[in-house]
Amino acid sequence: MKPRPTRWVYGPGRICMTGYGTYAASVGIGHSKRRRRSFKTLAEAKAWIMAGRPTTKPLDQLMLEDAMRARETLPDTVTLEEAARFWASAHEGVALTPLGEAVDRYRRDVEPLLRARTFRTYGYALRDLLAHLGADRVVSDLRPDDIEGAIAGKTPHGRNGCIRAYSAFFNWCKARGISSSNPAGALKRARIPRAVPGVLTPDEGRRLLSVASGKWPDTVAYFALGMFAGLRPEEAMRVRPSVVRNGYIVLDGSITKTADARNVPMRENLVAWLAAYPIPDRGFSEKRVKAVRRAFGRAPQDVARHSYATYLYELTADAARCAASMGHVGTEVFFKHYRALAAPGSGSEWFNIKPPSG
Repeated sequence: MKPRPTRWVYGPGRICMTGYGTYAASVGIGHSKRRRRSFKTLAEAKAWIMAGRPTTKPLDQLMLEDAMRARETLPDTVTLEEAARFWASAHEGVALTPLGEAVDRYRRDVEPLLRARTFRTYGYALRDLLAHLGADRVVSDLRPDDIEGAIAGKTPHGRNGCIRAYSAFFNWCKARGISSSNPAGALKRARIPRAVPGVLTPDEGRRLLSVASGKWPDTVAYFALGMFAGLRPEEAMRVRPSVVRNGYIVLDGSITKTADARNVPMRENLVAWLAAYPIPDRGFSEKRVKAVRRAFGRAPQDVARHSYATYLYELTADAARCAASMGHVGTEVFFKHYRALAAPGSGSEWFNIKPPSG
């Protein structure tokens, strides 16, 4: 039996069957350059090649069938020519770039700009998008329904994470003329009920620092920075002794989550803790920090930061000041995610937690 061909010369162009079961068509545009595009069917590939030049040849059977399917899809008042002109207008000035190629370029461009964890997370989401749509799909042809299909069945957190990753990718495509729109921007994010943030009581705060000082003294400063300066866990892991300057914790863009610098004023009890348990020159050991959390029994990663926000607001009643010290622009995020209710006077008690004297 004669093997099925995988490459054809068709009119002024060429067609190649890809490993994804699609058809890659190309036509010469002069100066040894070719224009390329991928299609789901052989008929679409042939029609695209022949549309690029006038012809008096009759349409072959596959092209006629393709035209009939297109006619059935369109309203009776719209002609095939009008549909073709609309498509050409919508794609004017937009490069016909396959999704796989665009993803590769995007990853090379943003890898130096994103934190390693964010880059990995975006990479997983884009891998799923490629698996669902195929590497040969043209980016400028993608619509919200295509993206919706790629995230169907994911958990609410997974859905929102994918939308965030895809929006970043398609905005990058828009900036480079690969796409004229961001199809992920039209998708609705899942509503995730927010639980009241967990905070430590002042007695629990004392016990956490006592456990740290007894088990791994070189982790005490890590917990103190979260409890009394509101540093994020990843920010605290990146600090070194040089951040302590003139009564402030000075955080530059290499430390903060948002890459925006901020200065956090040191309260009296934090000064005392860092004097008794200085920040290690080499930084903190994540393994030892986790060991302290396990030994304490109730210390999720963000509990120290949540506690700081809650007790600082109870102490000062100044939301703008609290939000600024935590690195937020405005107070919306502060009220939505970080502040829990605290008993009157507990703020003063929290910021009077000090290391044992002597």
